[in-house]
Amino acid sequence: MRCFTVEFLRQPVPFDSGPLDDEETARAADEMFALLDAEENEAKTR
Repeated sequence: MRCFTVEFLRQPVPFDSGPLDDEETARAADEMFALLDAEENEAKTR
């Protein structure tokens, strides 16, 4: 998952969707951190 995220973020955006507001940015960050936490917790249980 982490490798996918890194590669995805390195790719240029093919269009300009306009600026993100703070709420959208915070929501995206919360979702990404939740995914990374779940991935980390899953790795610890193996």
